[in-house]
Amino acid sequence: MNSDKTAIELVKSNKQLATTVIIFTVLVIAYFFPSNDMKSFLPDFIAEYRIAWPLLTLTIAGAFLVAWPVAVAMLFSFAGDFMGAYGSFIGQMICFAIAHGMFIYYFSTRFKSESKVNASNMKIVSRETADKFNELRLKRIVTFCVSASVTLIFISVAISFILPDVPAGVLRIGCGVYSGLISIMVGTALLQRDFVFTLGALLFLFSDMILAWNKFVAPVEYSGALIMIPYYSGQLLIWLRASVDNARRNGAIVNQSPEKAGQA
Repeated sequence: MNSDKTAIELVKSNKQLATTVIIFTVLVIAYFFPSNDMKSFLPDFIAEYRIAWPLLTLTIAGAFLVAWPVAVAMLFSFAGDFMGAYGSFIGQMICFAIAHGMFIYYFSTRFKSESKVNASNMKIVSRETADKFNELRLKRIVTFCVSASVTLIFISVAISFILPDVPAGVLRIGCGVYSGLISIMVGTALLQRDFVFTLGALLFLFSDMILAWNKFVAPVEYSGALIMIPYYSGQLLIWLRASVDNARRNGAIVNQSPEKAGQA
């Protein structure tokens, strides 16, 4: 069963998950309402920091529905949104850098764990199983090379086209480190050979590249929508796919065979 279909089925069958997605979606829609209109019926604090409430939803629900590294990543993403609304770009960048570090840890350990499971279940007792083992190992090597190449491409784009326009000093160094972290995050997401994780990571990256280009290089038309819609979508996709992993570990979903799970 494909991971995206599994996620949809899990949302339908799990009330906690479905409620989280509904609340998250409502809060995302609320973000795009003008602040002054919201202040007419909501406290100023709620309206001014409305950008952060969708990720707070995923953070709270994540404490019960996803693995701890993803839950921590959502927590620091919430903190990053909060710092952005507060007006601290440095604080925002630090929080999201920690979030990406958590995503990298989660994706890396997941890839390592699945590799061990696949290898241990592939008993080489014949030429056929030996060929299958070698094919699986080759796929892993190719996936790793592609992921590394994509990571280097995104880092090169940031260094060539964005970082030169960032003010020199601590800010440029911080942006450089952050560019490397989010690129590695995308690379480790690609290692999963999973459409949902990959799409979520790429949407997150696209959002950050638009944000950086708009802030440091040149104004981007409709930047608000181009930044926030991919960002929220990417976070939700990663969170949902991680919830599928968590449900499998807890027995809520029947596990696939290791080889099929790696290809999902």
